[in-house]
Amino acid sequence: MHNIYAVYIVIIAIFTTLCSDKRDLLPVDSLASAKMFYAREKDYPFGSGYYFHDELPANTVYLTFDDGPSDWTSGILDTLAEDNIKATFFICGRFNMKGRSGTSFKIFREVLLRMKNEGHVIANHTATHRVLTWMSDESIRYEILANQKMLDDALGDNSVTMTIFRPPMGCPWLSRVPAAEKIRVANITGSFAVTLLWTYRADSTDSWDWAEGEWYRKGPGINTGSETFKMKKTRIYRAIAGRAQGQGMVVLFHDTHNTTAEVLPEIIKALKEKNYLFGTAEDLLYWKYGMYSRDLISSMK
Repeated sequence: MHNIYAVYIVIIAIFTTLCSDKRDLLPVDSLASAKMFYAREKDYPFGSGYYFHDELPANTVYLTFDDGPSDWTSGILDTLAEDNIKATFFICGRFNMKGRSGTSFKIFREVLLRMKNEGHVIANHTATHRVLTWMSDESIRYEILANQKMLDDALGDNSVTMTIFRPPMGCPWLSRVPAAEKIRVANITGSFAVTLLWTYRADSTDSWDWAEGEWYRKGPGINTGSETFKMKKTRIYRAIAGRAQGQGMVVLFHDTHNTTAEVLPEIIKALKEKNYLFGTAEDLLYWKYGMYSRDLISSMK
């Protein structure tokens, strides 16, 4: 068990370095026996959106999936379809290539079309998954616009304009860099999309590590029966279903992890048994502002 704690400490140290040039993130909660670090943002003007501690409607859960599409996204869509649930997918065009040519949008074109046709929200998670903190204004714009262009190139006339955005790793909002840096990034991203982070106690922890038999891609190394794979599924389940006590939640998953794809049906079943309703990021924005993301962006200009 001590070895597991040690691994988490290393992960947190790396994460802190990526988000900030100062290791001064604020610990406020514990998930799955390891501390996560979130900075409270209520006092800063970051524009419309959802940040870590904002109010949510009770007994409502918003399932969100980052970093895809991947080999596992289709199975996740199957699960959502079986339960008639709409979710939000924050997609990346050049993050999960793993030696494959082209963009992930072209490789998984049919998955993206299905995502759109089945009523899910497709949102922007940058082109390359680089942390935006201290990045130049021009580079931040590139990350957002290049991701949109890759989607347009892949889907053509069937493309959608991504008007909701989540920055990689939640940074700079997740880190305790100066408020001025967060506002600078918010001013740039806000001209393209509404920022939507996640509930600080609803991180599934699926991206914290890799279990034996878990990977981005299908292949001979996949082993859903390994003990570490089963343990990670249990951890993910407890992080979400175990913490659901009637409060609203924006849940952070990653559809690049087959542990998530495997445990998702069990989590949905548990949430339904607790009388949770399910919504998309657009549903959340309409509940909060009385308008959808496209209109929110127009109102801020």
